[in-house]
Amino acid sequence: MSDVLTVRPAVLSVSPFPHDKSEATPDEVFIADGWWKSWRSSPWAGTIARNLSFDVTLNTIRQLAIRGADFRVLESPEFETYVGFICTEGDDVLHYIFVKDILRERGFSKALLGAVNLPTGYRYTHRTRLSKWLPRGRHRPDIARRKDL
Repeated sequence: MSDVLTVRPAVLSVSPFPHDKSEATPDEVFIADGWWKSWRSSPWAGTIARNLSFDVTLNTIRQLAIRGADFRVLESPEFETYVGFICTEGDDVLHYIFVKDILRERGFSKALLGAVNLPTGYRYTHRTRLSKWLPRGRHRPDIARRKDL
């Protein structure tokens, strides 16, 4: 893993996560694409129809942004690109963590988790096959469905 990593707050547009990518910030495009592409194949995505999965995912992300969720992106000069992102809310809710497939198993998820410092017993809302690596957390999808935390 690179010694020079940057975990920073994501830059969001005035109306966060617009449907038209041309109106979105580069951070928003990366977060929306990464979340959707990794979540749509999760067995826990339920019965969301594939033709609706992007809109449902984008609306979920937008709702979280509007209610104040914290989005942070991880960049690495070594790879000259985004590496991953994390979305949290309050002190103990993890909505999503994502690292590009080709960059996994290099400690980037630990860097993202370290940047937000979740307590033991935190709750997470979106389960994927990689959630098995979140042993200190409890799966609570209902939190993401609420209008506010």
